[in-house]
Amino acid sequence: MKDKTFVETDMQYHNGVCINEYQGEFEICRANKKDGTVYIKWGFPQVGKDKPADKAIPWKVVLGSKSQAIEMLETFVSILKGEGEGESELSGKDPIDDDIPF
Repeated sequence: MKDKTFVETDMQYHNGVCINEYQGEFEICRANKKDGTVYIKWGFPQVGKDKPADKAIPWKVVLGSKSQAIEMLETFVSILKGEGEGESELSGKDPIDDDIPF
């Protein structure tokens, strides 16, 4: 797909995320790259217990308009830096180790 901004996060399997614009809204989509082409991953959402929907949808997070997307991503950066909202939840602990039930 052209006009995709792709960031490769898994060099072995060429998986990553891309920023996509669709109908005036920006999205972060799960994607992979093959032979120089970026493909958005699609999946079937669950509509009931162990029952997939009939129609596949892209694996994405809608961020909103361009200005809303910029604001949302800046918020995520400040949270990761421990500067913004959510700081108390992330500061001083490793969320992976703290969430392990055993």
